[in-house]
Amino acid sequence: MFIAFTLVTAPTHRLSAQLKVFDLTNFRQAVDAFKQAKEQLKTVTDTLREVRSVVQQGKELLRILGDPRALLNALGLSELTAILKEVGEIADFGRKTMAEVAALADEVKSLTDARLNLFSSGRTLGLLVNGAPRDRGRYRGFAIFETQLSESNKVLDEIKPKLADLARRKSELTQRLQSVTTENEREAVRSGLAAATSAEQSLHYQAQAAQAQVMAADAGVRQARAKEREGLEEEEEILAAQAEQEARKKNAELRQRLFGR
Repeated sequence: MFIAFTLVTAPTHRLSAQLKVFDLTNFRQAVDAFKQAKEQLKTVTDTLREVRSVVQQGKELLRILGDPRALLNALGLSELTAILKEVGEIADFGRKTMAEVAALADEVKSLTDARLNLFSSGRTLGLLVNGAPRDRGRYRGFAIFETQLSESNKVLDEIKPKLADLARRKSELTQRLQSVTTENEREAVRSGLAAATSAEQSLHYQAQAAQAQVMAADAGVRQARAKEREGLEEEEEILAAQAEQEARKKNAELRQRLFGR
């Protein structure tokens, strides 16, 4: 009987021992741990994907920032690229020296172009006065000033529409800055704003320089006139001194003949 009982009960004890290994609580903990690991793995995977994206965007941003034209094209501002190019062209255009301006000056045009003679009621001054030719050299300074005024006005005419366009572009970029979602996009738009602001400032400086050149030309004409007057006064003084010296010499010679002394 003891043997039979042992044979019958032994498998039951072994099965019971095996069943005790499977603990529902432990199983649930294992499942939760697996779920957490899976979530953590997903988080890590997403993070790595995001990091790769940021790195790629960073490389692209560096490429763009290294090339202002690529940046502006990426922002859809290809027209601004052309404006930036024209900023340099305008700077070159408005960089004429006084000597270069003087070389363009035309006394004949200054005398005959009714648009340059505001107080002649549309009539030209003409090159003759009652059949006698004018001394054109006396109008050289006016011709230089008028040429500088014309050159500066050309620069200002080029600048005005570009300043208006840049103001519109800056307004668009400022609005875009409020709608972008990533830091890379924000940096790109800020770079576009900086480029537009830089171009705007450059154009303002060039406009001021063009206006200053007109004032300089005006001052130059006035100084030239003052110099000419100074020269004429000095010439008159020298001639008067020479005439006085000659008169004294003649008086001395006359006294010598008349009085022997």
